[in-house]
Amino acid sequence: MNFPDPIQTPLDPPDSGPAAHEGLTIAEQIETMRLESADCPGESCFTNTRGQRCWITNGVVERFVRKEGAIHPEEYRAVNGVEWQSLFFRGI
Repeated sequence: MNFPDPIQTPLDPPDSGPAAHEGLTIAEQIETMRLESADCPGESCFTNTRGQRCWITNGVVERFVRKEGAIHPEEYRAVNGVEWQSLFFRGI
C-alpha cells in the first residue's frame, strides 16, 4: 500500500514578542517576585530589583495589589512618572 508523502510546511518563525515579564500586570509581577519564607509571620518575602530579599507586611502587599495590581508597569510609569517598584519597595 502506498501512502502519499506528508505535506511539508515551513516552520513558523519563533515569536519574538515581549520579554516574559513585559506582558504581566503588576500583580502578576509581584507574584513572580514572591519567595517562600516562613521567617516572618504576617509578612511576605520578595526579591527586589537589586536582588535583595525584602519582607513586606501582607496587608501592605494586599492594599498595593488591590490599588495598582491590575495595570501594566508601562501604564503605571506613564501615569506616575516612576516605576511601580519604587513605591512597592519604598524605604527598603
